[in-house]
Amino acid sequence: PRLPLSEWTQYLIRIVLMILSSAIFR
Repeated sequence: PRLPLSEWTQYLIRIVLMILSSAIFR
């Protein structure tokens, strides 16, 4: 089953936040 759009946005936001935090606190 495909994920609803809200689930996808939460997933993407989490990944982006992890990447940004790792890039900032290098």
